[in-house]
Amino acid sequence: MTRGLALGEVEIEGVKRPVLVAIGGDEEAPIIGYTALEILGFKVNQITRRLERTPAVELVDVRERRKQLHSYIYITRRRFF
Repeated sequence: MTRGLALGEVEIEGVKRPVLVAIGGDEEAPIIGYTALEILGFKVNQITRRLERTPAVELVDVRERRKQLHSYIYITRRRFF
């Protein structure tokens, strides 16, 4: 199955963001995926089956974070051994 992709503006409960969307056929129901919900700052509560706002998550450079962690471990080891 092949789908076209486009950047579309999605709005949920007043929050509007550009999201990558797949173009479906006429008979297909529109759905919203986890990534789009995450971009908009929402998650699905599995118990109530309702959308909830989630706090923003800061994206970090994994390589930089790894360097910081290794430096911390090195300093900590030198202090105790």
